[in-house]
Amino acid sequence: MQELQTTLTAGSTYTAGLAIDTGIDVNDFRAMAEGLDSDGDSVLDDEDTNAHATAANGTQHRGAMIMYWDVSGLFGTAPSDVDIVIQDENAGFKTALIDAQATSGNSNITELFTTGTGDISDADNDTIFVNFYPDACETQCSTITAKAAFYIDFMSFHSNGINNAVYRVQVEEGDPGVYTGDVEYRTINQNEADQYGDWPSRTHLSDSVTMIMTGDLTGVDAPRIQVSDKDSDGVSTPQADQTDVLTHSGTASFDAESYKVADTVTVTITDMDLNTDDDLIEVYKVDNDGGTDRTGSADAVADTDDDYVEAGASFSYIMEITFDDTRWIDSTAAGETSATCTDDALNASGFTLVESGAGTGVFSGTFQVPSTYCS
Repeated sequence: MQELQTTLTAGSTYTAGLAIDTGIDVNDFRAMAEGLDSDGDSVLDDEDTNAHATAANGTQHRGAMIMYWDVSGLFGTAPSDVDIVIQDENAGFKTALIDAQATSGNSNITELFTTGTGDISDADNDTIFVNFYPDACETQCSTITAKAAFYIDFMSFHSNGINNAVYRVQVEEGDPGVYTGDVEYRTINQNEADQYGDWPSRTHLSDSVTMIMTGDLTGVDAPRIQVSDKDSDGVSTPQADQTDVLTHSGTASFDAESYKVADTVTVTITDMDLNTDDDLIEVYKVDNDGGTDRTGSADAVADTDDDYVEAGASFSYIMEITFDDTRWIDSTAAGETSATCTDDALNASGFTLVESGAGTGVFSGTFQVPSTYCS
């Protein structure tokens, strides 16, 4: 780390700050960003519109790149806030300012990869630096005379399975020499994968960490915990363990082999990936709005944003009922132009998937077989 003397061109008149060499190779950093670049144009600020163009996604990102940091111990006097810049060593790649941040926090940096110096391909020199500009570095950036802990971590996620993440587990000693903490994970499901804004929260630093999974993670991709063990010679040797994370294969079933008009049908869905909270009995409802000409998820068990993971992808919603291989649908709710069929469908039946008990992952709902239906 060094004191940085520079002139900022946007967002601030601060002239000095801390330049931290993260030690992260630019190739690794660039690969994380490139994994989110669906059209290979070296920027990410258009990925929301790309998602909309390919999947009626409502111009929402389906992934994100995040930075976490804590540099509070590096300032002799705590600044009121800091501005942050990310760059490679020679500043050929240099993002716009992340304005007015705390000395410990996180930021979604996806939109910083933009045409100009924020081009992903420009990150090509040595390692990644992160610069922190306080309001009065001349008094706040005092010389550090003792060891000071800090961290800067980058993560990248996407609903297509990308999952590059670092979590920090704060363990506590119980029995002498035995330290414990706990880690939980959540796998994104159909209602969440269509836009990053719907993703569940994660815990980056805690004695109880919650990780987000984007699909099956095995082998070198599996979650791993690692600690440096210092031996009697003072040499630190990494010690690690890992476990595979697998998604669950859902099943669907009826309570009978055949039905007649007006019979009550019980549908059972078994899928632990829909069990997002072991302490709650969870409920999934039917969407009643289909967008325009069936572009949405009307009369499917789904969220209500009418955004899809991929155009027409079956995993963009949880469940549908079909007759003769066509979704049972209310043509008006589906937004069909010049619709003439006025029959009600799954939403009007009152169908709801309700978990059988907290943490079971078994959901059921009922409807009556109609005499007529729209298709």
